[in-house]
Amino acid sequence: MPMETTYNFYNPIQKESVIIDSGYKEYLPSKELRSYIACYWESNRERNYSTINGDAKRVVPDGCVDIIFDAKGSNAPFKGEVVGTMDRVLMLNEYGYVRNFGVRFFPGCAHLFIKIPLIEIKNSSISLASIWNKEARILEELISDSKSIFERINIMDRYLKKILYHNGLVDFNLLNILTKIYESKGNIGLKDITAREIISQRQIHRSFVNWIGLNPKSFIKVIRLQNIYNNALRNTNTNIFHIALSNGYYDQSHFIKDFKKFYGDTPSKI
Repeated sequence: MPMETTYNFYNPIQKESVIIDSGYKEYLPSKELRSYIACYWESNRERNYSTINGDAKRVVPDGCVDIIFDAKGSNAPFKGEVVGTMDRVLMLNEYGYVRNFGVRFFPGCAHLFIKIPLIEIKNSSISLASIWNKEARILEELISDSKSIFERINIMDRYLKKILYHNGLVDFNLLNILTKIYESKGNIGLKDITAREIISQRQIHRSFVNWIGLNPKSFIKVIRLQNIYNNALRNTNTNIFHIALSNGYYDQSHFIKDFKKFYGDTPSKI
């Protein structure tokens, strides 16, 4: 049964999403998958990012799990991996011409397609072949042979619909809790959530670590910081500390500490 609300409440964002000519583009999935997949995306360009020089590619936590097909070079084949949910920034070294094609799942949705407890790949990744076996290798070949992003999207759309048809059992308690977190923009405590639900904190914790990959407290913080980050990127003339204040941070030092873990630098460096 489809989840009808997720995409109405949450828009995960990376900095590349709002930079013109970044080589990064996002595409909507088919209507049947739109409640589960935030976007398909591609990134194609020459990259010379290095953590040594302090200009590494920065990936901030967004509560999502991605399947990424990566090709090191314009004619290289794609290899797939699953990148788990993060609770801290990821800094990447990238050199040469890099091509990526990705599927970004909404929080709580990847588990319908990737049948492992997602806590196992928190802040890490795993080869797609280790999960989907022969099917992963077939997808890698099909995507490597494809001529356009739209062919790649169609390939993944067909395969993910097939999986969803067999495995699409939604945890509606989790969906209800996620909706509350999104509506509050991460300004809600776990006690406030459980006071209104018929399941215990222990059950909620188990659902979060298995279906999302983070415990509830960490996930709520990610959503809160994503909202602040999103606002700061789209409203460059607004002081980020004012945005943080309007999102429940009353202690500037506490906000800076959380943001540095999320972004890898101070808020003024966005």
